[in-house]
Amino acid sequence: MSCGVCVRPARYGFGDAGRRDLRCTRHALFYPRIRDRALRVAVVVGAVLFAINQLDVALRGELTAFVAAKIGLTFTVPYAVSTYSALQINRLR
Repeated sequence: MSCGVCVRPARYGFGDAGRRDLRCTRHALFYPRIRDRALRVAVVVGAVLFAINQLDVALRGELTAFVAAKIGLTFTVPYAVSTYSALQINRLR
């Protein structure tokens, strides 16, 4: 079985049993349903974590490059966790 986009071996399958979109790791990372759900999770969870952890610093005007990097990671981590869990569920056995 090969990826539906390129010729690499498929490691993930998306869709129902009747019609499955097979993808290699590279193309599975950007599969629209996986990507869009991970973005929604990152926005919601990242906003909550930002409010808990860095909102007071940002409101005081003490935003530094280090704090800005932490804010970026605050949104990146939920995106990565959501993507990882979705890929594990859709992994071909």
